[in-house]
Amino acid sequence: MHMIVCVCRNINDKAVADAVDSGARRPRDVQAFHGCSFSCGMCKATIEEIIAQKTQTKQEEAFLLAAE
Repeated sequence: MHMIVCVCRNINDKAVADAVDSGARRPRDVQAFHGCSFSCGMCKATIEEIIAQKTQTKQEEAFLLAAE
């Protein structure tokens, strides 16, 4: 089960993660990936948190791979 991040556009955490995996690094990149625009903007902080978590995880994985 995935958490709904944007109620206005019905975007869940997996959809945000998919956008990040495709290169999104800002909330507006996520909206562009999904072809939508924000209505109320209440989701931007949560999207930023998911982006930060995903990019940090990717950096840690790259670091571990380089150390091998």
